[in-house]
Amino acid sequence: MNVKRISVEQTWPIRNEILRPGLPLETCQFEEDKLSGATHFGSYLENDLTGIVSVYQINPAHVSAGSCWQFRAMATREHVRGLGHGKALIDAMEAYLSEQGADLSWCNARDTASGFYQKLGYATVGEMFDIPGVGPHWLMQKRM
Repeated sequence: MNVKRISVEQTWPIRNEILRPGLPLETCQFEEDKLSGATHFGSYLENDLTGIVSVYQINPAHVSAGSCWQFRAMATREHVRGLGHGKALIDAMEAYLSEQGADLSWCNARDTASGFYQKLGYATVGEMFDIPGVGPHWLMQKRM
């Protein structure tokens, strides 16, 4: 398995398959993808793209200063779950953020994924909230 930078277009099929099943592909194209500096990573098993994550320089509402980066659309295909692909994606993303001088990495984590992020050093901030059509989420963050 290896992780490398990929184009936003390469993320869309996995975003759709895992995060927006049954919805039009357009629901996987985020406004943040158009931001300068938006960066996308993919994990590969041989030549098969198995997981993705995207990262954007955006401060969360509760942080007014510093270099903060939000990651979104973290997903791995079912057949590689538990094999370290998700951790490898976060490790690669965090290495990139370190190179960028990031102070904070954060995400809106699905409730079902919050335990995974906690194992990687992320902490919840505030109360659980609902994203309509997607489900319950937690704001999670990690100081870099």
